[in-house]
Amino acid sequence: MNSSLEALIKSAESDLDLGNVREAHGTISQIFAIDPYCAKAYKILGDLYEVQRLFPEAISAYQKAIKLEPNFVEGYAYLAQVYRNTGEFDQAFFCYKKALTLCPDWTELYFQLGQAYLWSGDVPKAIRCYQKTLQQNPDHIYAYFALAMAYGQLGETERAIALYQRIIALKPDFANAYNNLGCLLFNQNDYAEALEAWQKALIYNNDQENNSLIYNNIGKVLAAQGQIQKAIEAYHKALELKADFALAYTNLGKLCQQQNQHAIAVSCFEKVIELDPDYLLAYTDCGASLLSLGRIDAALRCFKQVIALEPKFVEGYCQGVQKHSGYDELSLAKIACADFLTALQWGGEGFTAVYEYLYQTYLHLGNTLAIYGKYDQAVGYYQKATQINPQSVDIYLKLGNCLFKNQQFNAALTVYQIARILLKKQESSFSPMQLLEVDLQLGRILEKQGCWESAADYYSKVLQMQQQEGFKSLIPNSPSTLTLLKDWANSQQIESSNIPQGVCDSTLTWLRNQNLQDSHYYSLNSELDTQHPTLDTPVPSECGGLDCEPCLKRVFQSFQWQNLGHGIQKCSISKHNVPSIPLFVAVIPNGRAWIVPQENYWMVCKAIAIITPDNQLLADVSREYPAPLPGCPSYDPQKHQVFQQEYLPPLQHIEGRVAVLSGLSGNVYFHWMVDVLPRLELLRQSGIDFDQIDWFLVNSQQASFQRETLTRLGIQEFKILESDQFPHIQAQQLIVPSYPGYMGWLQPWAIDTLRRWFLHLGQNQGVNYPERIYISRGDARYRRILNEDEVIETLHPWGFVVVQLESLSFSQQVALFAQAKVIMGAHGSGLTNIIFCQPGTQVIEWVSPHYNRHYYWVISQYLGLDHYSLTGEGFSCYPLRGLMYQNSLTEDIWINLVSLKRLLELLN
Repeated sequence: MNSSLEALIKSAESDLDLGNVREAHGTISQIFAIDPYCAKAYKILGDLYEVQRLFPEAISAYQKAIKLEPNFVEGYAYLAQVYRNTGEFDQAFFCYKKALTLCPDWTELYFQLGQAYLWSGDVPKAIRCYQKTLQQNPDHIYAYFALAMAYGQLGETERAIALYQRIIALKPDFANAYNNLGCLLFNQNDYAEALEAWQKALIYNNDQENNSLIYNNIGKVLAAQGQIQKAIEAYHKALELKADFALAYTNLGKLCQQQNQHAIAVSCFEKVIELDPDYLLAYTDCGASLLSLGRIDAALRCFKQVIALEPKFVEGYCQGVQKHSGYDELSLAKIACADFLTALQWGGEGFTAVYEYLYQTYLHLGNTLAIYGKYDQAVGYYQKATQINPQSVDIYLKLGNCLFKNQQFNAALTVYQIARILLKKQESSFSPMQLLEVDLQLGRILEKQGCWESAADYYSKVLQMQQQEGFKSLIPNSPSTLTLLKDWANSQQIESSNIPQGVCDSTLTWLRNQNLQDSHYYSLNSELDTQHPTLDTPVPSECGGLDCEPCLKRVFQSFQWQNLGHGIQKCSISKHNVPSIPLFVAVIPNGRAWIVPQENYWMVCKAIAIITPDNQLLADVSREYPAPLPGCPSYDPQKHQVFQQEYLPPLQHIEGRVAVLSGLSGNVYFHWMVDVLPRLELLRQSGIDFDQIDWFLVNSQQASFQRETLTRLGIQEFKILESDQFPHIQAQQLIVPSYPGYMGWLQPWAIDTLRRWFLHLGQNQGVNYPERIYISRGDARYRRILNEDEVIETLHPWGFVVVQLESLSFSQQVALFAQAKVIMGAHGSGLTNIIFCQPGTQVIEWVSPHYNRHYYWVISQYLGLDHYSLTGEGFSCYPLRGLMYQNSLTEDIWINLVSLKRLLELLN
């Protein structure tokens, strides 16, 4: 290359470094006039286009440089950078690797390749690149920083914290290291250390915009510490430094929302919307606060905009509701909710139809929860319904009844008095049965409050109405009134002995007190080789059961998960110590069992009480929803649902010996396999002769899997007693095996037992089942995959076969899973069959971002299965989501197809 050309190249590079774009362009033109095939000039031209964000032109220029000089390392390196910055990661990886092949000692290339992997979501490969960078240059501070960020993304918090501390030791003024360290410490609830880190970040940071972010973070930690006023000041400081800082407005709004300062919160969220009109969560939060202010019209406009920005989830939900409509209260609530969402999405400015559908949604949700016995939640929905239709006597009656059931007598009294006033005003539509209901309930409340004369006055009005001509003809059209009259009559007759009078925590203790421990108690822990590992946990103030956040967090932390990006995680295959409970079989002479029957798909068995002849609840063999997670010290059996009943169903006396096997949700396949059937093994281990057992009490035998499993285990049909038909029994001898473990936790001995019992069913069937299966929930009533058609289309080229487990017999399901090598599907009962998988089988469980549980991880770890989790997309508008799904357990899932393809590549 001649000296004049070299000088021009240096001049072009210098102009580019100084930002003199026009001069650099002119110099490059001079170079091409001298040598139109100068590869370096094309590389500089690529740099020039990249600075101007003309990425296609930059790519073309770098490709021309490489074509002219095939081993041009810088050409590959800079082309890789453009591909990375534009999200074309496969091309970026190719170019980086080509450059490293040509120049393996170029340390910075390993670092930049790591950045590409990190941005693409492949965190493990990014880590390997950063580690290679540090091998070649142990002082590469930004490689340490990127490595710390990568470990943080993987959830390896302790390693990330240690790296940030090392960075700070090497470079004490590295403000971003302090900031990121503070974020990790904050997520660990180490608020004091987080605050200290962020305060140091302020000291060393000279960038005003970054300081606004740090003040925002300080606001978060101060709010978490309960220093509300200081937190507000920190957010305001962040906004002084950056007036258009949407995140600070959002956090300030959320804080005001938590303090019930909804008017201020609304102004904050409206500012966020002004800054970012497409920010869905701002409309969500704004709508929630507007609802709290009673500004329903304005709230609905916000939610209408949410649907406009994210229509796919709502439309998928509404289509699913149409497919599975019904006439029970929950189905009616879903239909009303779907109509409400559709009217909100497609209606005009007027909200008349929207309000009517919203009212119906609140009404039927309230009815659903009242039937389920969740009176406090029902009250909330009925109160919302009164906001929309304050003239509805029916709603006030329902609200009053729930308050009465909840023993909130003063509130109920006020509500019934409002109903009475409304009835007197409605002369044209006056309902004598509603008036009777009001007077009856007013009398009952006043009686309970000791106001005997006033109560007697109302009772007298009720009796007078009952004696009026034509009263009996009104009864058939007023089932709610008839129910109340029966309750009133029964309340005068029910013996208090129907309900347990106390709690005995331990069955063994009760038997010892009766001198029966030697003949009526069989301890089984040694026979089944169980241990009782304990899990350290913060003590929640009240047991939240299976949804208890502190306990769930502890459970998740006890598993080792690797974050692979794109919502994909892999569970460690190392064995997990499964917490267990004492195992035994006890015989209770003249014992009682109250087992709530399943009435439909959502009214499942929700409580079980084993009661001694002296009216004590045996806590360790009784259960209820929400069942406590392992190690929860806050569960109080004194609050068991049996004590909330006015009376129990009529008692059925059963001659002989009855073995109790029923479990919570015992008609659900998962709970049948995990919580019910293993109790038969406990009976067998106790040595009790099955021939000497007269009855086996199970939830039901109506499902084919129940009949087939019981038959294969030698339980004769004529010996089966269904607790769905006999919810309250007393037996001469009640034989009660302990539960096999905590609710939903399948113990190693139980896994071995189920495999011993049933795995042979998968052999010698003469059928070749597919190796890759996708378990469809298309016929399920909840937790459906809303974009299942697109998902199946994506899976098909990878060899997956769609299966509907409901169409297969139990033995066919065993054979299917025993032969499968890859199993994919949403969290649900179908995955119970991984019990029958071979070691090394890949299991991919799709979960909602709002509902993720441990049940199948335990099985996979014990059997040596490769267990992956893919978190789908949920509906982020929580006020609407709360109408669509009353429990996160039932939420539908939207699978991100990019994440799914990434997962499929990982599996291969």
